[in-house]
Amino acid sequence: MKKAIMLLVTAFALVLVANARISYEVSIKGALAKVKFRIIDQDGVPVLNAKIWGAFSANRSKDSVLVDGATNTNGEFTAQGKCNEFLRVDVTKEGYYHTEEKINFWSSKADPIVVDGKWQPYGETRTVVLKRIKNPIRLRDPDAGYRYKYPVSGEWTGFDLVSGDWMPPLGSGKCADMMIRYVREPRPDGYFKSLDISFTNNPYAGVYLMDKDSHSEMDSVYEANTNGEYVGTLRYEFERTAKGNHVISELGSGQYLVFRIRTEVDDDGNLVSAHYGRIMGALQYLEKGGMVLGPVFFNPTPNDTNLEDAETARKSRLGYRQQLEFSKKRTAGGK
Repeated sequence: MKKAIMLLVTAFALVLVANARISYEVSIKGALAKVKFRIIDQDGVPVLNAKIWGAFSANRSKDSVLVDGATNTNGEFTAQGKCNEFLRVDVTKEGYYHTEEKINFWSSKADPIVVDGKWQPYGETRTVVLKRIKNPIRLRDPDAGYRYKYPVSGEWTGFDLVSGDWMPPLGSGKCADMMIRYVREPRPDGYFKSLDISFTNNPYAGVYLMDKDSHSEMDSVYEANTNGEYVGTLRYEFERTAKGNHVISELGSGQYLVFRIRTEVDDDGNLVSAHYGRIMGALQYLEKGGMVLGPVFFNPTPNDTNLEDAETARKSRLGYRQQLEFSKKRTAGGK
């Protein structure tokens, strides 16, 4: 019991230290916040009548200040309310991908962080990009699985990115789009494992790394870059020792890979045909359950660099309509 109490006291002390710039009164009762949103599309054009809906946080949900409005002709909207921590809003419009924005006032770099009962910087402008739905095509099977059984440790095994399966005899893949070698080495106090990936069996094939757009439902680029620096090999490493786990390298959850595969060259060795796609933020081996890969988005048309997925666009359109219905019901109930 004493140990549990000590843990609670320690945790509370850490919270106090982490938020030393926030007075007790502000942390409980909140302070006034004001944010000017500027909504633009991916080309920098202001978005008129974009719906903005959300709330300023409060210690009690019933005290939360709701935000519900739309942008003007300049793509601007101002949200104002009292809160004790953050503001989170959804930004939507028919024909655009759903976008979220969260502002944590405690993490502001202003000093002091609260002046005259107002979060600083008070009235700051936040630019939010609302991406248009442009030309979505079918890139993946929405029900596709992402877990696969282990290959033999230390052996190169081909993987078919289109069918999502190992090459025979481990699976029923038809084309070795990439070669994978998984090695697990026991150590006296743990183990070391590595994951090597190679595209070198095909000329010009490879991948390049990108960061996800964490705010937008369309979290990748619209198109693959044909002039990108495609690398032919990747290596990820992980170590477990008596002192704990050590991730030496991995594909982070906020990252993804754009790939170029199934390449063809002419008699002079020039690239004449290729397929493009993306692997979204999961490429690793689990201690139990095999390999995790994907989701994988593959464009089936040769030399078409379009990476905009139809299923993602469908969900975004559906979500917008559902939110409109919810907003109408809430407004009608308020009357």
